[in-house]
Amino acid sequence: MSTSKSLRCLIATMCMFSPLLCAAQQAGVNFISFQAVEGMQTFPTSVNDSITVAGYYINQIGATEGFSRNADGAITTFMVSGSTVTSPVSINAASVIAGNTNDGFGNFSGFVRYETGSIATFSPGGKYPGFTYVTGINKEGVIVGDYGATDGLPPIHGFIRSVDGTILPFDVPGSDKTQPVAINAAGEIAGIYWFGTGDIYRGGFVRSADGDITTYPGIPQGINSEGDIAGYFLLASGFEDGFVRFPKGPINSFGFASPVFFSQYMGISEDGSIFGNILPPNSQQAFLRSADGTITPILFPGASDTTAASINDSNVITGNYSQGRDVFGFLRIPQADQPQ
Repeated sequence: MSTSKSLRCLIATMCMFSPLLCAAQQAGVNFISFQAVEGMQTFPTSVNDSITVAGYYINQIGATEGFSRNADGAITTFMVSGSTVTSPVSINAASVIAGNTNDGFGNFSGFVRYETGSIATFSPGGKYPGFTYVTGINKEGVIVGDYGATDGLPPIHGFIRSVDGTILPFDVPGSDKTQPVAINAAGEIAGIYWFGTGDIYRGGFVRSADGDITTYPGIPQGINSEGDIAGYFLLASGFEDGFVRFPKGPINSFGFASPVFFSQYMGISEDGSIFGNILPPNSQQAFLRSADGTITPILFPGASDTTAASINDSNVITGNYSQGRDVFGFLRIPQADQPQ
């Protein structure tokens, strides 16, 4: 089956969830396309409430550089000194960017770039050897992620980096790996923990600001300011389904009508709208699930595939799309929030 046919089949499947919306899936929103540098593959990873986007692009020699894009379209590129990879992960309301970097010799560190343009790097386990992987920053500038002695091998610890640079390690009790995925404004952290040799079991956790940890089934991917968590879980069939977990513990599944796997990014906005990406045969498709459960496909017009990467509290979404070998960044903006 061709890619275009696969996408049409996926959209038809998603219409089973919300038939009245499918014919007008692009209505009420504006798409903006951009590249960090003309001709360079561009991968946005985060958008804040001012519609400033952070992300990375692949330059002409194959190195990875960071960028930020203001709501007016002005783009600034940057590189951590001495690195071959500068990969922003998350941008907060003050346009402080947190991300990951390495020096080309397998030495991984986290970095934070302030609005002034200054950059600081950090490694919770000591600079080298080992790895540091940043996964999020909240409105206060608190950064979370994980670190360990060897990339991918236990033990792996979670960490919290405060605004003053102090780093607090933490673990889900008894786990081999503790991997935060996001932090909200209240300091609540959503993440994944692993038990057992060969990663034979994994589940989700939420850590309160005072350090209490609650575990539950599923693989969380994002947490909003209300403490709602979006993620996915494995089904007995071997496929996956999405879920939203509310602060008091109830978990509601999406109930996709056809078998899917989730891919890459997923997140949740303040009003409970959730974006995600699924992998039906031969294609990838982004979607937006509103708080009432309505699911709308996200497909950049004319794209062969679309990947959503981040959502802000006004439900502005950023990500990337492909046209042939070219990769562009995009913004999907509800018309009421269109920059003037």
